[in-house]
Amino acid sequence: MKHLLLILCVIGASAFSPAFASGPGEKGGDGNRGPLAGLRMTDEQKSKMKALREAHKTEMKGKREEMKKAREAFHELMRGSASDAELRSSFEKLQSLKTTLA
Repeated sequence: MKHLLLILCVIGASAFSPAFASGPGEKGGDGNRGPLAGLRMTDEQKSKMKALREAHKTEMKGKREEMKKAREAFHELMRGSASDAELRSSFEKLQSLKTTLA
C-alpha cells in the first residue's frame, strides 16, 4: 500500500514539472520541433528557410483571402436561387483555388 501511494505521489509530482509545462503547439526546450526538426540544418540553411517562408507569406495570405471570398460566394449561391450552371462554375473556381493552395 505504501509503495502504491509513493508511486502515485511521484507520478503526480512529475505531471507538474517544467518538462510538461508547455502545451500542444508551444515551443518547449530548444524549440526544435515541426516538420524540419530532424534535418539538422546549419544556421545558414535555417536562415535561408526562414527567408523563403517570409517571402511566400504575403503571397499565400492573398491566396487564402481569395479562397475565403470564393467560398463565401459559393455559399451565398447555395443559399439563394442560383442555377446549376452558376453553382457548378462557382464550385469549379473554388476547387481551382484549392489546388493552387495545396
